[in-house]
Amino acid sequence: MILNNYSAFALINNLKTNITIAQLPSRGVKVQQLLTEYKDGADAIGHSQCIVTLAMGTVVNEGGILTEDGYILEDTQTSLQDQHKLKNQNRNINNENPMFFSGKLAVIASAGSENWYHWLLQVLPRLIMLDLSKIDYDRIYINNLKYEWQNRSLDAVLDYLKIPREKLCIINGNAIIQAETLIVPCIPFIPLKIKDYLPSWMQHKLREIFLNNYVVNTKHNTFEKIYISRKNASIRRITNEATLTHTLKTFGFKILHLETLSPQEQAKFFNKAKIIVGPHGSGFANLIFANPGYKLIEIDHGMVGAAQRSFYKKFTSLTRGHYIPFYVDRTTEEHLEDDIIVNIEKFISFLKDNGAL
Repeated sequence: MILNNYSAFALINNLKTNITIAQLPSRGVKVQQLLTEYKDGADAIGHSQCIVTLAMGTVVNEGGILTEDGYILEDTQTSLQDQHKLKNQNRNINNENPMFFSGKLAVIASAGSENWYHWLLQVLPRLIMLDLSKIDYDRIYINNLKYEWQNRSLDAVLDYLKIPREKLCIINGNAIIQAETLIVPCIPFIPLKIKDYLPSWMQHKLREIFLNNYVVNTKHNTFEKIYISRKNASIRRITNEATLTHTLKTFGFKILHLETLSPQEQAKFFNKAKIIVGPHGSGFANLIFANPGYKLIEIDHGMVGAAQRSFYKKFTSLTRGHYIPFYVDRTTEEHLEDDIIVNIEKFISFLKDNGAL
């Protein structure tokens, strides 16, 4: 069910919890400290990945979790920031139409789910974790299911796991929900917080779902060399991309606009490619489908006086590829999302030097 209103839930005047919601907690707790409450799902997927059940737990908007006794569950924060504004001492979520769910509510919602990287690597795997754990639940909470690619990829996972779509509780918009029992899978892959670890079950299952479980009906051939365009993005576009792509085509590159492809088609292209080129963007989450030995040439801004940005340097290593960055300039953090100009002659020389042509 998709809820744009809250008629299916009981509205409550105050959350049924021991904490004073007018004074939101500033402290966090890691799920390892809560494993004594419930850890039946942990052994099925490895001790470093776990699911915890919280009596009278609360989910806030796109996946912030509060325990009954006033802790923020840190394992659902995908960055080091206060993503869900749960440390805002001036916030009273009793004034935000809190709801109560009488039953077992599983949460797979996660911050950034409107981005393919976060959706593919941090939301969908939590659905797989639920299935692997065999934990019983009444509904699965998802926040802000807006795009066709979300629905198509979600349907692929639901179909593979044989989970009826009626099990979903989708709320488009903000929501504060306290459940009699809140079931919370950890987010299994957070490069910023978990170093040098990609769960093997996660890579295996995603490849099984999007590569092996479906016959991809596509008129496209696969190519050893692909270029991932951001022409239709709102930020970090290559302003002289027409000239760049024209040149790359002469060297046998296939130009891809991922937003026009199904999740299965994207997986197939990345799986067959040996050379992958493009500006920094969420489309590189598809590297999870690539085969060992591939090369990623990532076009990006360099940073002045700081460590270089790249989630994909680590990700490429974890998926047994070779990461090769091409920095177009050196800039400061506030300009990292600016559009990019590529020196074509210099870039082609760079590709030749790195065995990409």
